[in-house]
Amino acid sequence: MIDKYLKKEDVQSLIKEIKRNPRYFEKEKGINDFYSDIMGSELSLYILYDALIKYKIIIDDEALFYDYIIQIDKLYKKIDNYSEIIVGINKLICYMVIRLLNIKGIEEKDNKRKIIDYIYKKYIIDGYFVHGFSTVYENSIKESGFIPEVYKNYYNNFYELKSIFSKYGYDYLIEKDFTNCCTYFTDNFIMGCFYSSMSPGYYSNLLFNRVLGKCEIENYLKLDFDGSINYLKKFMISKSFDKKDIDYVLYVVKKEWDLLFRVKKKINLLFVRRNLIDCPINKIDDYLDDDSDIFDIVDRILCSKNENIEFSDVISSADLNISSIDDYYDIPIDNINKLSINNDYLPFKKNNEVVNHEFLNAYGNVYIFLLLGSIFISFGVIIMVIMILRGM
Repeated sequence: MIDKYLKKEDVQSLIKEIKRNPRYFEKEKGINDFYSDIMGSELSLYILYDALIKYKIIIDDEALFYDYIIQIDKLYKKIDNYSEIIVGINKLICYMVIRLLNIKGIEEKDNKRKIIDYIYKKYIIDGYFVHGFSTVYENSIKESGFIPEVYKNYYNNFYELKSIFSKYGYDYLIEKDFTNCCTYFTDNFIMGCFYSSMSPGYYSNLLFNRVLGKCEIENYLKLDFDGSINYLKKFMISKSFDKKDIDYVLYVVKKEWDLLFRVKKKINLLFVRRNLIDCPINKIDDYLDDDSDIFDIVDRILCSKNENIEFSDVISSADLNISSIDDYYDIPIDNINKLSINNDYLPFKKNNEVVNHEFLNAYGNVYIFLLLGSIFISFGVIIMVIMILRGM
């Protein structure tokens, strides 16, 4: 979708600044800022991706792109609030359309209608819905198309976890209905990035459910397994879960982790034309009959209207477009591979026999003390021999 723009040197330079320069990612969070409630510094990068996607869909003119990215860079430098940056980008899109259409006198009614009609057709009628998904499923979707809920998963194990939590009165820790073969799309590209980074939702929601207390989802984004399971583990212990149940929950959680992150994590977005998904839209007359400032009208057109669009049909590979773009956190592939061989949280053997890690740890400690004792004894004998020789 946006590959040709991402490869440009000025875009790569801006991405580096967004990831490393506090001036670009340390922004104020508005009182009613929905994004800031669930995201951290990674939001700064998702906003840029949103800006590139909108430019591709609506304008897609390489001659104007250099100026567009320069102006976005200025927005990041001058504005200290995430929401205002998004508004600024939407106004910039409007300004670029005005230049593209060579319109003079934007307050004239006919010119306003031309701008609204152009953006509405490009972004709404011929635009896209997006679904954020886990990188591990990218190749299978490209080869076989998008079939909701039909991919390698451990649903049976998670169904068992739901039964375990239900036994203690916490079945809502896993809200997903694993018998319902549907997924969700959105018209919000920023949320698409977030959904991909936290995908699958039922898994990350289990690890960072509000019931568990204040959780740092950054642990999940940085692929910190121990940090990610810490809240769930403490919660089960505090609620007196049986040890066997705790062990099995952690076993399934680790099993899913190894499946998801056996490849380098990216932001994966699946784009589908809006006309392929049944969803109500605002009519163009709602905007044409509006007497507001043209920049405000365009901002309303570009704002999200549908966060969760339920979908259960099959989409062929010919009807979808996939973007695999860099995540905010640069996790080396070697670090991900190391996670896959960490067996500290796999208490179940193939025959489901529980391994007694406490015994193994205790045995290891005893062995260390015995070894140290032997060293001290040998050291004492050596000193005694030296003293005897000196006395002679």
